[in-house]
Amino acid sequence: ICQLCLGDRYVFADALAHLSRALQIDPEYRPALIWSASVLLRVGQPAVALTMAQRVLPREPQTAEALFLSGRAYEATHARDQALAAIQQAVALQPRNRAYQAALQRISGNTLR
Repeated sequence: ICQLCLGDRYVFADALAHLSRALQIDPEYRPALIWSASVLLRVGQPAVALTMAQRVLPREPQTAEALFLSGRAYEATHARDQALAAIQQAVALQPRNRAYQAALQRISGNTLR
């Protein structure tokens, strides 16, 4: 699936189709939810991406990647406080993750409303 995520919109559409099939088999399959959220963010659908990332958290609230993707989706929808909270939680779980640290710095300095 990772290789399908590298490319143009058609490849993203293919990736989402495969991920959708995986989620039909197991609607709570964490890797498919995470990858779906990631792809949806890349194609400019942050609200749907947020829904996917948030589906992971009730069962696995300590999933840093789901928190990070939630934060990015909140940021894309200009929900700064929610973005900051989610990214801070991801950083607390994985403090050495450079992407999480960069997102925290970016959001902390943003004036999103």
